Amino acid sequence: MAQSLDISQLIEFNKKLSDVLKKKEIRKCFKEAHQIVGKEMERTVRAGLPGSRKVARWQVARFGSGGGFTAVSAEKGEHKGYAKGYITNAIENGHWSPLTANFRVKGLGFYAKARSELKRNAQKHAKTLEHKIEEKLQNFGR
Repeated sequence: MAQSLDISQLIEFNKKLSDVLKKKEIRKCFKEAHQIVGKEMERTVRAGLPGSRKVARWQVARFGSGGGFTAVSAEKGEHKGYAKGYITNAIENGHWSPLTANFRVKGLGFYAKARSELKRNAQKHAKTLEHKIEEKLQNFGR
């Protein structure tokens, strides 16, 4: 009688685990997390511009096609002959103006403030993502 070992269940388990880790479920978790964080980033940046609702509306979240990154920046387009990104940058970092005594308008630093606030929340978002991934892994063979 020949000795044999049936590893078909192990092969099936490995395939399912590979699917979960590589593509489908985990990638979906990352994409969802980036969507949530992106909207939070957008709100935080916009809140830093209380006196300029128009410029605040220009600040929009962008997402990587594969769900791998999130960023907030000024939408494309122009306002009164200037790129919206240029105007946003001038408000963020400050700019020269012949109308002020020092010829310098101080920047608001709304992106810098948002970055600081969001760093504090990063651990919370990482834990949430970790729990979602853990749940997916626990449920994947059922």
